[in-house]
Amino acid sequence: PKEEAGTITFTGAGFGDKGKNGAVYFTKTELVEGSTLELNAKVTFVGVSGMGNFRYGIFQKRSKDHSRGWLGYCAYAGIDKKFPKGGLFASEAGNDANFDSSTSRTLGESLAAFKNIKDGSYNLTMEMTRSGAAIATKTSLAPESDPGSPVEQYSVTDSTPSTFTFDAFGFSTHQVLSADSVQFSNVSLRQLTK
Repeated sequence: PKEEAGTITFTGAGFGDKGKNGAVYFTKTELVEGSTLELNAKVTFVGVSGMGNFRYGIFQKRSKDHSRGWLGYCAYAGIDKKFPKGGLFASEAGNDANFDSSTSRTLGESLAAFKNIKDGSYNLTMEMTRSGAAIATKTSLAPESDPGSPVEQYSVTDSTPSTFTFDAFGFSTHQVLSADSVQFSNVSLRQLTK
């Protein structure tokens, strides 16, 4: 990725071919009782050439060398024939799949009707709150030009989370979304406590 003036851009030769996994890392953060991990960002897609999906989430990485076996939560946004209503997925301990895999536990479908992702800017939010042994997760990806019409929105509770510790934000562009670049700006990650 390239970082300039507070914007992180993922692009390069072949970036749009069949989609790519990308990740950024942050200091290991533990969700303690009553605390919330909140991610906000502006995501700009350039050169979208079809219908596909964008998957993103917050994870505990297992290796910087690959994206397999990570623990955490992955939200689907955009069109996917296998998941017409999307899905918020929770990774299982002991898995060896990519972080964006749909082989994990499905926690819920999108509360908003799915729409295509197009060129333009979107507001991404993801909140995870710990209550006892559970994590409540809310996500949204909404066009900056029409924030009241998200392309996905989830609100679910995982009563059997595989981790309470997180240190990575991962994303992927899948299938024929084929974006030439994905830019993240105005990124904010903070832990809120009661």
